[in-house]
Amino acid sequence: MHDPTSEDRQGPDVGPQYSPAIFYHSEEQKRVAEAVMRELAPLYPKPIATKLLPFTTFYPAEAYHRDYFARHPEAPYCRLVIAPKLEKARKAFKSLLRP
Repeated sequence: MHDPTSEDRQGPDVGPQYSPAIFYHSEEQKRVAEAVMRELAPLYPKPIATKLLPFTTFYPAEAYHRDYFARHPEAPYCRLVIAPKLEKARKAFKSLLRP
């Protein structure tokens, strides 16, 4: 969950590493992503800035970043930023979640 209209920024984090992006593995994935972006564009007041790029290389996160929310649920960032976004996603996609 992020702001797809915000280029080089997600919340308080700023820089090109925070630019929204979708990495596709096939032309079919690219077509689906393009279609979804077109469908969602009217829902936002600004143009979608999400980049659509071919997948090249995966770089795993450093160990201290992995499962951060699960390991630090009481950390201020987790309580104030991640938890509300997860709750919003759970409500929005309730029909898709397992009971």
